[in-house]
Amino acid sequence: MPQQNPTSTRTFPIAALDLFSTFDQRFCAGDPDLAPFLSFPADKESFLLAARQKSAHYTNRPSLSRLIESQYGNVPVNPALKANLDGLSTGNALSITTAHQPLLFGGALYFVYKALTTISLARAASQWLDGQIVVPVFVLGTEDHDYEEVRHARLFSERLTWESGQDGGPVGRMPIGNISELIAQAEEKFRPLPFGKEVIELLRSSYIPERTFGQSTFQFLHQLLGQEGLVILDLDSQTAKATCADLFEAEFLQSFSKPIVEATLATLEAVGFHQQAHVRDINLFYLKQTSEDRIERVHEDRYQTIDRQRTWSREALLREVHAHPDRFSPNVILRPLLQETILPNIAFVGGGGELAYWVQLGDLFTYLGVPFPILVRRHSVQLIDEITQQKLTKLGMSLDRLFQPLETVIQEYVHDRAESSSDLASERASLADLMQRVREKCAQIEPTLERSAESTEVQMDKLMQNLEGKITRGLKHLHDTEVQQIKGIFERNFPNGNLQERTENVLPWMARYGKGWIDELLAALKPLDSSLVCYSF
Repeated sequence: MPQQNPTSTRTFPIAALDLFSTFDQRFCAGDPDLAPFLSFPADKESFLLAARQKSAHYTNRPSLSRLIESQYGNVPVNPALKANLDGLSTGNALSITTAHQPLLFGGALYFVYKALTTISLARAASQWLDGQIVVPVFVLGTEDHDYEEVRHARLFSERLTWESGQDGGPVGRMPIGNISELIAQAEEKFRPLPFGKEVIELLRSSYIPERTFGQSTFQFLHQLLGQEGLVILDLDSQTAKATCADLFEAEFLQSFSKPIVEATLATLEAVGFHQQAHVRDINLFYLKQTSEDRIERVHEDRYQTIDRQRTWSREALLREVHAHPDRFSPNVILRPLLQETILPNIAFVGGGGELAYWVQLGDLFTYLGVPFPILVRRHSVQLIDEITQQKLTKLGMSLDRLFQPLETVIQEYVHDRAESSSDLASERASLADLMQRVREKCAQIEPTLERSAESTEVQMDKLMQNLEGKITRGLKHLHDTEVQQIKGIFERNFPNGNLQERTENVLPWMARYGKGWIDELLAALKPLDSSLVCYSF
């Protein structure tokens, strides 16, 4: 078996990195303007309060038990996972949850980082709660219908695209289509790598023709992280949705969610946060195998799908809601309520974009009497391979430089290597002193001349700035080889200027370094620390 290289980790504060959104930075910095929209701060003490609150309100364990039995009844499980499943089904276990729609081959790295953060946090919370079983849960959003968003994976700088063969509908219900061909295509690149055989086996055993895309993603994630105790659930289920049938009915009859969320949005916007999720009069879809259509009220007693292919009277709609709740799908506004109703959940782990829409929902949860979970920002991770480390060392650059703007890094690099001082800062300061004396002399002769002197100073400073630009361009040309190497390092680690975790897939890293680095990274993640973790192989 190939040996893995020693690894190390460092952290960098997200709140201080321009790589992340303004919301991310403010959330990770503990912006006090966000506090009124959170049930609890993300700290250890809050987990005890959240656990007490959820335990007092939770009544759906029998439904959860049936859901688990239906989805894990024929799935081989290890002892750690079995203990978690039993705790959720028949014990008093609580959960910490993350969620995402199924992505081709796991999509980008953040898909895995969400799961790892959830596992790490659940283990820590169990200790904070004196041994209370806290189970990490990954909810697969199989009802998502954004086919274009989920059908791509980037392997070895090549974009693979899934063709399901089905036109429309929830992506989780779609057949796997050409995925077997994509696996065969990827095999050529995986096979020569030290752990390529294991990756190929993972793909071939997860994606088989008899399974839907959602079921295949379940198997992929189960084989990847099931041994860590991660429970994977699909809420596109009669059992799960039956727990929210009354909520669906209230939404149809009262459209209760829109005014509540809009009022919260107005308060958020007043402190500088912008709308993330659009709220509608009715926030439910009607599901069919090949379509997912929004439902609207066209009259006090009449409803229809937006494509007008399905209509109901009020009585007929409510009968169908309670007889077949699985035919209805909550959108981004109501989906968190389904999740928090079926699960004994105390914390939700999400990326910045997800948490930005979750903070819009606190008042909606309060109105319905559903405990709002602690919101925890998932870990962001930057993987640094040995090639990047070697190039940084050769250039005499520290790892910190990767997290500064590229142009700033290049300019500072070429100026630092100039044989003499190459900036004109001291000269511009001397010019400012000189022009101060000129202005004073002009003012003594004729007050209006002082304005002319000021204008001359501005023009001269601009000329000096232009000259500095020419000096920088000259230095870049002089050090062109090094400049191109720096650009190559940034492109390797931030493809097309994007965060690595938003573009790179986990499988090439597994093929090169094995699965052990994932376990090492999991052990290195510090619960509730929202810093960027830089993991070097």
